[in-house]
Amino acid sequence: TNDRASSRWAYAVGAMGVVFDAAKHTQGFFRGHDDAVVSLAVHPSGKWAATGQQGRAPCVCVWDTSTFREVARLRHAPGDRAVIGIAFGPGEGAVGDPCATKASPARIVTTAADATHCVRVWDWGGVYAGRTRPYEIQRAPGRGGGGISSLISPRVRGVAFAPDADTFATFGEGHVKVWSAKT
Repeated sequence: TNDRASSRWAYAVGAMGVVFDAAKHTQGFFRGHDDAVVSLAVHPSGKWAATGQQGRAPCVCVWDTSTFREVARLRHAPGDRAVIGIAFGPGEGAVGDPCATKASPARIVTTAADATHCVRVWDWGGVYAGRTRPYEIQRAPGRGGGGISSLISPRVRGVAFAPDADTFATFGEGHVKVWSAKT
């Protein structure tokens, strides 16, 4: 992922998130994971990155791309196996800010690697991360509705937020599904 304004690139290697600054020819590392990172997203502002891991305790770590400090951890169920998709909403959670984007809720959508490809919407705190605890707003099966239909429905491979912060889409094998993130 590229932060074009500053020529910084974020990527994952093993259990680390990495930010490469092409202008300065430097790298910084986020080392908050204890298993392989399998998904990554960067906030539209470039201030934060989110990395999702696989394993017995799958989670998403949200971290500052300048300081490499964790600002929020979104814990998933052990049966989720991995967090295979992450998308930031455009909001920063700065309630009362005159800028609509900054004042919008700080949301992240994640997709799990469980049998139903569970989709979760989270409030991760945004500019208040670390002062508030992240929490899950919504949860739904990403494929099928349970039962036999979930076994034959297409698999979810990724997720993307719309610029309005109220809708997002999951996509995968032969499908695109549009969701509402409103509570």
